[in-house]
Amino acid sequence: MWERLRRRRPEARRAPEVVVVTRTGCHLCEEMLAMVGAELGPEARPGTLDLDAALAAGQITAEQHKRWTTLVPVLLVDGREVAHYRVQPGQVAALRDRSAGGPESRRSRRFGG
Repeated sequence: MWERLRRRRPEARRAPEVVVVTRTGCHLCEEMLAMVGAELGPEARPGTLDLDAALAAGQITAEQHKRWTTLVPVLLVDGREVAHYRVQPGQVAALRDRSAGGPESRRSRRFGG
């Protein structure tokens, strides 16, 4: 019931968590961070997760590290793996809108859940 009410009142929605999985020295990671940051605007900066440091800190599993090691940068929206390598202008806004359970989110992988 509450979810239906939130969908009717867009101002009541919480902002989705946007995280870019990166690796030190990755030029594509810098490009994706710049693109995602520009799309989110100054109020909402994307979180970052350094792939190798996250493995060492136990924030990700060895399986996730193995999967993402050739896919970085990886864009996660609310823990869902939604893009690799590059994002196009407007893609982040569309992904954020769909993160509330739309059909696109059902096809993506869930991180940490």
